[in-house]
Amino acid sequence: MTGQSDEVPEEFEGVLSSIESIDEHLNLILLLRSDEVVSTKNYQEAARIQFLKRIEVAYDIKPLDVALETTGSLEMGDAIFNLFKRLFRTAKKKPTTFQELRQLYVAIIKQHL
Repeated sequence: MTGQSDEVPEEFEGVLSSIESIDEHLNLILLLRSDEVVSTKNYQEAARIQFLKRIEVAYDIKPLDVALETTGSLEMGDAIFNLFKRLFRTAKKKPTTFQELRQLYVAIIKQHL
């Protein structure tokens, strides 16, 4: 025994006492895992995280790089954009520039953090 008490440290008390906070914490952990280990009982959540990683690979975005300084026009395929609309239940228009892709990418990350 290391002499530590069974009390929850104050800095973690808010996280551990709220189901929403625990879900947010688990979402962050899922977001940071590699493609090979993303698995969850919630298929929708796993599919969204896989989609985010697919966007990162397709457009050469470093994981969680919200700066995304690439400029210019962008061609996103209909299949990947339709998947986005279904997964996130949105009616947003397809991004045509990297700036619009950045806004979409940041919105996806905010939803998971």
